[in-house]
Amino acid sequence: MCSSKMTAGGISNHVSSLLEVLAQELGKEVQTLCDHVRSTGLGQPSFGRDTPTFFLPLESSVPLEGSISCAELASRSAALRTSSELADWNVWTSTFIAPTVAPIGGNIGHGCVALAKAFPHLDFIVQDTPQTAVEGEHNIKALNDGDLATRIKFQAHDFFQRQPVQGAGAYLVRQTLHNWDMESSAKILANVVPATSEASHMLIMEIVLPEPGAVTLVHERELPCADVLMMQLLKATERGMEGWKAVLARAGFRLKMTAVNQPRGSCLSVIDLVLAR
Repeated sequence: MCSSKMTAGGISNHVSSLLEVLAQELGKEVQTLCDHVRSTGLGQPSFGRDTPTFFLPLESSVPLEGSISCAELASRSAALRTSSELADWNVWTSTFIAPTVAPIGGNIGHGCVALAKAFPHLDFIVQDTPQTAVEGEHNIKALNDGDLATRIKFQAHDFFQRQPVQGAGAYLVRQTLHNWDMESSAKILANVVPATSEASHMLIMEIVLPEPGAVTLVHERELPCADVLMMQLLKATERGMEGWKAVLARAGFRLKMTAVNQPRGSCLSVIDLVLAR
């Protein structure tokens, strides 16, 4: 590759991590996807691993194929993906009765750092696997910011179990449900419901595939690529609005969809839900 600002950027800001994911982990799947679908009907677990979930081998001490684990690469590149755009959405300017935000599957808190800096009235309880929660605590401490360390806390939580944070102002589910099929996604959402108050918001931040002709042709072609990617890696899917409505209906609770917004420059949309009592 010729030296340029683009290649220089690939070395900094963790872009190199994203490139490694594309080269090491996705290249094989792209080449074999068609044959795999024809031969197995998508019956084979992701990456051919017979484990309860895709995430179990990522937390194992046994390395995955390649020189760097997919988990490490994903974590290192996560700071680039839609962290700052979280703050570019006016829902945070409204005052929740409870100023606590609970990001479910919130990784090591990249998104919360951007939000905490922009909105000092918010506190965060970031939920993820035990290992990720520990890494998140180390990540926040490394920032040497006492205010952030006070306002961003981490909690080990299995989102297939009942939500332990009661009455949060907002439960943020960001780039999490697209990793899971219909039944699993519905269960994740249903587990949050008993913890909500009348003032709680459930914020789903995911790709919402557009209807044909609703966006430019370039954009219309780009997002289905993400759908194919989820099928390759996780036997999961990106969803259009009808798909998201189906997930919510399967979760088995009544709700009011107050808004669907797309932050400026983001490929993700935010579905704002208030539970109907």
